[in-house]
Amino acid sequence: MRWEQQIAIDRHGVGTYLASAPVDAPQQLKHLARIAEPAEIAAITTGDGYVFWAAGYLKDGLFRARPDGSSRRRLAKTGGRAFGIVLSGRYLYWIERNAIGRIDEAGARLRRRFIVLPKRSAGNLTGLTTDGRYLYFGDCGSDSIGRVGLNGRGFNAQLISSGPLSCPLDIAYTNGFLYWTAAGGFIGRATVSGSSVQHWLKVDHYGPVGLAADAQDVFWGWGRGGGAPPYVGRATAVGRILTFRFLRAAPPLAIATSETG
Repeated sequence: MRWEQQIAIDRHGVGTYLASAPVDAPQQLKHLARIAEPAEIAAITTGDGYVFWAAGYLKDGLFRARPDGSSRRRLAKTGGRAFGIVLSGRYLYWIERNAIGRIDEAGARLRRRFIVLPKRSAGNLTGLTTDGRYLYFGDCGSDSIGRVGLNGRGFNAQLISSGPLSCPLDIAYTNGFLYWTAAGGFIGRATVSGSSVQHWLKVDHYGPVGLAADAQDVFWGWGRGGGAPPYVGRATAVGRILTFRFLRAAPPLAIATSETG
C-alpha cells in the first residue's frame, strides 16, 4: 500500500498549483497543474480517483480533477467562500456560512443547506472531516468541535471543547481519533466520542494550518507568517515526530492524503 500527499501550493502570485509527493519519498514533489488563482484554495480532499477542492474569492465553487490535473470541472458554484470539504460514500460535504452543503461527486443532487447550523456559528465554522458515520466540524468562535450525522440527525454543537483561544481551524480523522489544528502551534486530539481530549503535539510556535491523516501518520502544513518557512510536517499517530520539515515547498494552502495502491 502506498500513500501520497496531495497539496495545494500558492506560487507567489502566479496561481495555486496541485502538487503531489509520495509519503515515503517527499523529495519527489511534482507540480501537476495550475488549478486556481493565487491563494484561492480553502480545502481539498481525495477519493474515487479524483481530487476535490473548495475555492473562494475570485471563483467561488467546488471543483474536481484527476490527480494529474486533467478532467478538471466545477461541480457547483457556492454562495461565498467554502471551508472544509470531505467525501463520504458518493457525496461531497462542505461548510458554507452556517450550513453544511451536500452534492454527489458527479455534480448532481445539490443541497446548499443540507444541514443548517445555529446562527451563532455563522462565519466561525472551518474544518470538516468524517468517520463515515458522522461529520465533525470546527467552531473557532466557541473553541469547540461539533458533530452531526451524515443524514443531518444527532446534532451536537460542542462534542469537544478544544480549549480557550484554541480556534480549531482544520480537522482530520484516523483510527478512531480526531485531530485538529490549534492556535499556539499545537495539534489537539480526542476520541470520536469526545473523550481523552489533549494538546497532543507541539509542532511550532506558528501555525499549523492544514491537516491530514492516513492510517499511520498525521501531516500538518504551515504556509507563511512569523518568519517561519513553509513546510509540511509529519508525525506518527502515537505522537512521535518523524520529520519536522517533511516537505519544503511554496506555501501549502491545504493538504490531503490518497491511497495509490
